[in-house]
Amino acid sequence: MAFSNSVAYGLKALPKALQPDANALYNMGQQAVGGIGTTVLSLLMTAVHHPGWSHAQNIAAGSAWAFGLLVALGIVIFGLYWILLRRTGSTATGNE
Repeated sequence: MAFSNSVAYGLKALPKALQPDANALYNMGQQAVGGIGTTVLSLLMTAVHHPGWSHAQNIAAGSAWAFGLLVALGIVIFGLYWILLRRTGSTATGNE
């Protein structure tokens, strides 16, 4: 949901003639980063190898690491959007 808002916010700053190309670039970037993210999470899930643990226990431990990474990234992204929306709101009301 936030990606769509970011695309709209970024595209409105460009001239109309460049918006279709920029939209294609955003979509390509989203697909590339999605592929990289999927790879990183699968590597984290399979990277844990505790002696004596079953395969399922190792995957569960790796999944906990992957979940922690996603939570941390979510908090960072939330903070960045919070800053962006505060700046946008203060600019719109003339408080800067």
